[in-house]
Formats: sequence, C-alpha cells, structure tokens
Amino acid sequence: MEVADLKTILSPALPVLKRLTDAGHQAYVVGGAVRNPLIGFPVVDYDITTSALPDSVLGLFSDCTVFTPGIGFGTVGVIYNGIKFEITSFRGEGGYRDCRRPQTVSFGCSLEEDVSRRDFTVNAMCFDGERLVDPCGGVRDCEDRILRAIGNADERFQEDALRILRAVRFVSEYGFTVEENTKSALFRTKSALNNISAERIREEFGKILCGENCVRALTEYAQIIAVFIPEIAPCFGFDQRTKYHAYDVYTHTLKTVAAVPPDPVLRLAAFFHDIGKPSSYFLGEDGQGHFYGHNAVSARMTDEIMQRLRYPNAVREQTVLLVAHHDEQIVFAEHPAGKRAFIAKTLRRFGEDGLRRLILLKKADNLAKGKDVADRLAALDAFWADAQAYLAEKPCFSLKNLAVDGNDVMSLGASGKRVGEVLNALLDGVISGTLTNDKACLMNAATILHGDKSAPPNNAHSEPALQSTPKTNATTNTDINMNTDIKDQTAALARAAEILKQGGHSVVFTDGRTTIVRDGSGIRPLVELLGDSSVAGMCAADKIVGKAAAVLFVALGVAGVHALVMSRAGAEVLKANGIPFSYDDMAEYIVRRDGNGMCPMEETVAGISDVNAAVQALCDKVGRKAP
Repeated sequence: MEVADLKTILSPALPVLKRLTDAGHQAYVVGGAVRNPLIGFPVVDYDITTSALPDSVLGLFSDCTVFTPGIGFGTVGVIYNGIKFEITSFRGEGGYRDCRRPQTVSFGCSLEEDVSRRDFTVNAMCFDGERLVDPCGGVRDCEDRILRAIGNADERFQEDALRILRAVRFVSEYGFTVEENTKSALFRTKSALNNISAERIREEFGKILCGENCVRALTEYAQIIAVFIPEIAPCFGFDQRTKYHAYDVYTHTLKTVAAVPPDPVLRLAAFFHDIGKPSSYFLGEDGQGHFYGHNAVSARMTDEIMQRLRYPNAVREQTVLLVAHHDEQIVFAEHPAGKRAFIAKTLRRFGEDGLRRLILLKKADNLAKGKDVADRLAALDAFWADAQAYLAEKPCFSLKNLAVDGNDVMSLGASGKRVGEVLNALLDGVISGTLTNDKACLMNAATILHGDKSAPPNNAHSEPALQSTPKTNATTNTDINMNTDIKDQTAALARAAEILKQGGHSVVFTDGRTTIVRDGSGIRPLVELLGDSSVAGMCAADKIVGKAAAVLFVALGVAGVHALVMSRAGAEVLKANGIPFSYDDMAEYIVRRDGNGMCPMEETVAGISDVNAAVQALCDKVGRKAP
C-alpha cells in the first residue's frame, strides 16, 4: 500500500497528530489502525503514541471530552470530531505482575523503546501523517501474513498472557500464520491464561469464534482453548461410532461452527452443542454409538461454562436454549390447523429470532455430519417458510402481543406470580384457538382463571363442547398417595387419554385445577373432564401437568402416540412397584438399568395408542414385567 493511500485512510487521525506535533511533541498512529489497512481490513479504533506526557495531553485537548481511567499507564482517551482516540505517552515498563500489568511504568523514553515492549511486529508499525515507521519489520510480516512476537516470545506472553489468545484471534480473524518460535511459545506459556480475568478471555474467545478462519484457529490451538474450557478436551478425536456421523465430535463441532453465520449466540451454541456427548456415550448391542440425553447434558455444561466466563445473562440463556433443543424434532406435518398451532407454540418457546437461530443451528448440525441430509435440510427450510408465512399474518404468540396485560389481571385482584400464571394461561388459549385475542374475551377468561366461578365461561367458538363427566370428591383432593395401586392410576390415565382422543387432542392444560378446551367450551375445571380423584389430585398437587405426580400421560396426536412423558414423581411410583424407571430433564428418555444407556420414549411407544400397551412396551425395554 502506498503511503498516500494510508494517509487517506487515516485522515481522521491527522488533526490529532497535528495538534500534538504543533506543540513540539512526536506523535504517531500505531497498532491496529496502521496494520488493518495493510492487510485489507477496515480501521476499527485509533491508538496514538506520543512523546507528550499525560498532563500535556490533557492540556492540549481540554476542549474535548476526555477519559482518564488509564492515565496511570500513560493513556488518555479523547473524543475528537466524534471519534475516540487513545493517546498514550512513550513508556518503558518494569516487571509484570499477574501476567497482565507492569509493576512500574516510566515515561520519557524513545519511540524505539516504546514499540519494543509491544506484542507483535505487525502491531509496532507507526504512521506520523507523512511516513510509515517500521522498526520491527511489521510491513513484511503483514505482506506474508506472519504473526511474529517482538523479541523473546516467552517473555512477551508471560508479561501479558492475554496476548496468547490475541494471537489465536489474529489467526481466526485476519488469517495470520503464527511464526514457529512464537507458536511454540504460545503452547509453552498457555497455563498463564489462568491468571487472566474471565471477562477478558470471554471477549477474545468471542472474536475467535466469529472469525472467518475460526476452524483453522480452533483446530491448531485447541489445547489453548482447553485451558479455559477444559470440558471441550474429551471431544478431541472422540470417535462417535455411528452411521449418522462421518467425523469425531470435535471435528463435527468445528464444521457446525463454520456452517452458521458469525452471529455470536449462534457460534457459541454451535461450539457447545455437542460438548456433553463424550459423557453421554454408550455402545449399543448393534455396535453403534448412542448419545441419548446429550442435549440436556450439553445444555447444563454450557450454562456452567458461560456462567464461569461471566457471559451476560441474556446471551447465556439464549445459547443454552439453543443447545438444549438443537437435536429436538421441530418439523411438523399435520393438517393445516394443527400445523398453525404447532408453529405458534414453537414461536412462543423460542421467539422469532430464537426460532430462526434454532433452524440455522439444526441445518448446520446436519451439514456437519458429512452424510446425505438433503431431506432433513428441505424439511427445515419448509418449516421455516411456513413459520414466516404465519408471522406475516402478525399473529399473537407472545405476552407482548396479548390484548391484556399485567395491570388488567391485577385489576381482578391477582397479585405476584399469579398474574403471570393467568397471562400465560390466556396466551395458551389464544394460541390453541380456544380464546380470541380480544380484551373483553380475555378479561372474561381471566376472571374465571382467577377463581370467580360465578363468571360464565368464554365461548370463543360455536362448536359443541365435550360431554362433562360428573363431578366427584376430587375437587378437594389435592394430595396423592404415592403408593396408590399403579393399575388404578394407569386405568385413570387411560380414561384421560380417551377423553383427549375423542376431542382430537383438543385439551390444553393450564394448571392443576382449570383446563382450556379447544372445542369451544372454554375454560372448565379439570375434574369435570377427567372425573377421577387420582388424576385430578395428581394434577392439582404440582399445578402443572408436565411436572405433576403422574405415572404416565399420553398425548394422542394424529398418528398414534405422539409423545409419552413420565415425571420424576411418576418414576418414584414405578420404582415403588418394582419397576426401576428413571427420568432425565428433557422428559424424553427412559434409562435402562442393564447398563446399556437411555432409550427414546417415542421410539419405544411408536404407533401404540393404548396406555396399558405403552406401559408394557416400556417395561419390556427395561426388562421388567408390567404391574
């Protein structure tokens, strides 16, 4: 690059240099602002090095906004013409403490002494507005894309261990190749990263993940990444031994990272999505590797790692959600009315941005398997097209779009968490089609939900209601004896399933006492639908059916059993009756006690529409007799 071109690119800095030089001081643009134009990247920030002492800088820029948190190290931040410049006095440094900060700083040294304390040759080039000063050979290293430490590489990295990660970032972000002596020093000194704050590591790691050459950086320097994320090390070279994957876990992970856009949340989710696979692995009788439950394990590990690295809560929660559901089946091919409800529920869980990210992650995950996945990719594209068509209608799938808000519900006398419970129940009704998103309609339903039994139920539709089952004394039974005969409970649940089946899977449970029915009969007491003390009591005990003390709950879809869910309390009932079922956080698997890992519930009960038969199938899977 010609000096004239560099002068044009760095023109915003020229007035700052002039103000310093007019006062008799030396002044140069230094570091990334000089390096980036030479390697074809835009200028991100401006660093200026000068012979002026900090007090002189403050005086010269007294008409500007200034920042002085780094003044002890000779740095003054100045806002000039709307651009921030960091102006640092020429300085020498004594020994370092904590692999991060110099113990002493002295001013008044020369430019050559100042640049000799910097990290890499490509960061030691200086421009005074007319000429390029290159005391360490940075121009040639820029041309060759070589990253070379200045002086003794071990000393440079021990002085400031963050330079170790910065070197990896330069590989990822700018495509540099690290010079061999410098590269060896990176690995020799990598343990010094343990002295660096989580926040600074997090910032560098994020830039590494989003670099254009991230796969090369994360491959060559995997052992450095494992210093601050040791949980990733078991993934290195881990043979999955499955027909669905052509690569080991870490190679698959990096290919997934490369296949998603450089969105920080997506790149984090891609990097962590299979981190729990090694600890979830078991070898099946068919000689194939299985990783049942690895979603939940990976999500838990991701949450712990991101908390340790002090990620903002919003970023951490979005990432963990994607990891937890990256292998979940979200493609739906039912009739149009069912598809719309499914899309609405999915959008409620993830939000529009979250669903877009999830689909991108799932596509990348499939692409990174190294197998023919054209059908899966087409199905994901079709689902996203359906979701976009649904979104174009501006539907209500989140609380912010609901025609009522917390103040409306509080006006009925609700308070605390009950306000949220009522709002979420109303949203369930709107999504399912039971309720219309109309304020009068929703306030009527909210009144019933809050407990005003004198208010009439909302009739959002004109279709006939299901026939109610006569009330029993279950309305007052909120406790459940966990030793109740399992046959009685299974029979009760079979009856509940039959009611659901008659209504075409038309019941949405809102809590343990009230129920929203899609057939148009509005909100009704749960016991009227089920009419059995054991079922109603179990539901009332935990408030939410998904966590209730139920043994089994079968949601009947269009084709047989869509999902079979067992709660922790239900597992205890089975255990008490001699059937040692276990349960994981995703409520999708049963654990085999013969040591052969976990089995998907859906596979186990696929095509079974009878509860007793489903129980028998599950018992057969774990090698026990049905009760």
